[in-house]
Amino acid sequence: MPLPPGPTFLLRTLPRLFGPPVAVYAALRYLANYVDAIPRWVAPISAVLIFPALFFVPVVWEDFNNERLRRVLGADPVPFVRGGGFLGLNILKMLVKQSEVLYPSNLYGDLPEKYGTFFHIRLMLQDTIVTMEPSHIKAVLALQFDNFQKGPVFTKNFRPLLGNGIFNADGDIWKFHRGLTRPFFARNRITDFDIFERHANKAISITRARLREGQPVDFQDMIGRFTLDVASAFLLGKEMDSLSLPLPYPTSGSSKSSPIVNTNSHIAESFVQSFSLVPKISSMRHLNGGVWPLLEMWDDKLKPHMDVINNFVEPVIQSAMERKKGGVEKGEEESLTLLDELVRQTDDQTLIRDETINMLVAGKDTTAGTLSFVVYMLSEHPQFLEKLRQEVLDMVGPDRTPTYDDVKEMKFLRAVINESLRLYPTVPFDSRWAVKETTFPPITPGGKPLFIPAGATIMYSVAYMHRRKDLWGPDALEFDPDRFIDSRVQKYLVPNPYIFLPFNAGPRICIGQQASIQIRAPLYLFTNRSFTT
Repeated sequence: MPLPPGPTFLLRTLPRLFGPPVAVYAALRYLANYVDAIPRWVAPISAVLIFPALFFVPVVWEDFNNERLRRVLGADPVPFVRGGGFLGLNILKMLVKQSEVLYPSNLYGDLPEKYGTFFHIRLMLQDTIVTMEPSHIKAVLALQFDNFQKGPVFTKNFRPLLGNGIFNADGDIWKFHRGLTRPFFARNRITDFDIFERHANKAISITRARLREGQPVDFQDMIGRFTLDVASAFLLGKEMDSLSLPLPYPTSGSSKSSPIVNTNSHIAESFVQSFSLVPKISSMRHLNGGVWPLLEMWDDKLKPHMDVINNFVEPVIQSAMERKKGGVEKGEEESLTLLDELVRQTDDQTLIRDETINMLVAGKDTTAGTLSFVVYMLSEHPQFLEKLRQEVLDMVGPDRTPTYDDVKEMKFLRAVINESLRLYPTVPFDSRWAVKETTFPPITPGGKPLFIPAGATIMYSVAYMHRRKDLWGPDALEFDPDRFIDSRVQKYLVPNPYIFLPFNAGPRICIGQQASIQIRAPLYLFTNRSFTT
């Protein structure tokens, strides 16, 4: 049985930590026996002093070398955040606290007000450049794409969840995964709305039933189940059927209890819970940096949930591989699902599992988050809800199921989703790792470029950028879908398209961007039907 992360981390780290001091102490004690000029107190003092030297001498040398390189490149330094405390622990504490209680647009607290739209922080001796500048993000995602990778820290921290899948790979491995999955997201794969129609009707039905009881519905919970069922059916050909589980009642104000779940639903219930927790656990590990194992000293918080996920996914993969054999014998060429497409191209079950989980994570959380924020915004702005509903009725009427082209032509529907993604992007922060030293473009015309050291983590925030008044106008913090239709498009977005990046950009642009119609289709279905009737 493997050790928990904490003891494993200590067993791996302590020899490297105490090895040099012990070696220095032993060597000086040995020499003191033969060289009278070496007092015996030199050995223990030297052993103690070697600790800070091990940590800080390399950092001082690296800073010296980076300063030399900066001057050679004729660049300015990125403003450095002072007062972060020992090893940046004050900043790290703030980041963890903010991530637990606030939407990530406020993750860095008042640092943007003090230091501007880009600044340099040092966490646990690791350099991090935070930016919300469109030109910097463009350099990372497109212009200098080869120099900015996911990097060893990110891939290591997310490997238990994502393995070597497309969202956790770099270089040729990433290109292989991209080529492997991209064909499945062609238009002919995403124009069938039957899956959305079936699951949306079920979601609306159980919502109406709960409302008729006089009880509220946790929309975020319900829509998370909806997107999980749709994603599992669309990607795997295996229905999770989490919408069949009883909806939760409020924690207070009701004496009702949930109905008894049938014997087959515990798998879906466990999967839903685990699948919701693993991204959160993985993100908190990454936020806590290399010392996260010390916070999981006696148990691996991720493993039991990954066991639940794998216990569901692996039999589905096995069934798909058996279908592959039957399909080959029958001469069938077209894959029915993404999973069928993967097993058609490879027999590597680890690769198939990693890619499957990567796509499930992306397919569930991004759509569920977007739909949750759209409904939240529409509930606060009923005038836009009415306008959207009227567009739906004008386009397809109250009964007809829309086609792909119908939904594509609904301009206000697209504007509502874009505006929600502007204020609440599904990936508010992302990061890259600088392979070698480089520069970012200057912010002021005629200014010097900004120096980026090799090995630095670039944390870029589209959430901050999407809310900047100098980029979007004085009403940037207001929810107004018309900004994606009226003259503000030409004034702000057209001259600088990198100010709006809900799907990322460059070679790693979201592989499902063209499938964003999947968000509009269920939203149409929800807005075209009343939850309260």
